[in-house]
Amino acid sequence: MTSPLSTVAHGLLEILVEEQVITHSEADRLRGRVRDGWMPIGRILRQRGHISMSQLMDLLQMQTQEPHLRLGELAVREGHCTEEDTVVALLIQRESSPHPLEVLLAEVPFDTDRLCRALLRYVRSLERRLADVPPEG
Repeated sequence: MTSPLSTVAHGLLEILVEEQVITHSEADRLRGRVRDGWMPIGRILRQRGHISMSQLMDLLQMQTQEPHLRLGELAVREGHCTEEDTVVALLIQRESSPHPLEVLLAEVPFDTDRLCRALLRYVRSLERRLADVPPEG
């Protein structure tokens, strides 16, 4: 399953390669580090005592039948935890999982000017995507 952060990481890393901040092989390594450090929400819910291992296995099985639903949604639907429990788990997931920029800054030498240009380009792409999202209401 693709994590939301890995989708973000992919777009950001592609821009970093295009702007020659990093090489393709460095992007692959960073992508792997982000993937390896990603905390699955099921693990977080288990660690926090909201679901058991048996319930997690059942939820994962249900997810194969309903791949359009996220594990947290299934856990709430099945009464294993509350929506607030999943929101907290998602916050923990986001804070505890490495971001590609954190790994880049810690492990890869780079040209600061190129990095700034790449980040500006990335921010602009995010702004375009947000402008395309219809307002809630």
